[in-house]
Amino acid sequence: MQDDAYQPCPQCGESAVAPVQFTWWGGLVGPKLLSQVSCTGCGHQYNGKTGKPNTAAIAVYLSIFAVLAVAVVMMMSSL
Repeated sequence: MQDDAYQPCPQCGESAVAPVQFTWWGGLVGPKLLSQVSCTGCGHQYNGKTGKPNTAAIAVYLSIFAVLAVAVVMMMSSL
């Protein structure tokens, strides 16, 4: 699937990429928030809008999720 809205793969230069639907770190929502795409040529995953890795953004996403999860657990235990 080729989409001109996405940057070509920074690893192999392939312009045919597909949006990632699900990841272990973000489920169904994370990949959409971070514009995660996968190269159809080499399988490399990256931010389709910038062409850069999503590593830092994934770390922030997971940190926020962890803080929210701890807050929910603390609120539930105080009931």
